[in-house]
Amino acid sequence: MSDWPLPPELTIYHVAELHRDWLQRLAELDRGDAAAAPAALDASPLQQLDGAGLQLLLSLRKALAERGLEPPLRGAGPALQDAATALGLQARLGLATTGGAAA
Repeated sequence: MSDWPLPPELTIYHVAELHRDWLQRLAELDRGDAAAAPAALDASPLQQLDGAGLQLLLSLRKALAERGLEPPLRGAGPALQDAATALGLQARLGLATTGGAAA
């Protein structure tokens, strides 16, 4: 198990490539590769995101939950915290509702 890092930019310009990467990782999990399971989603590199990026991140969390995995979202900075708060997505993303700490 290792952390799955988020990229610095999770925007409409990057989601297609990231989606392909995450589908490959999920396929590894489906083949029974337990070592491919994320210990956490590392959001510390993330500096910019938009609605498409949030949608992809929510989709990944749902896909992992369907496989019985709910890795914590670590290192959520202001960009992710602010977007999640503005859209009321803190709980769905596993973020604390107060402060900048991830749950």
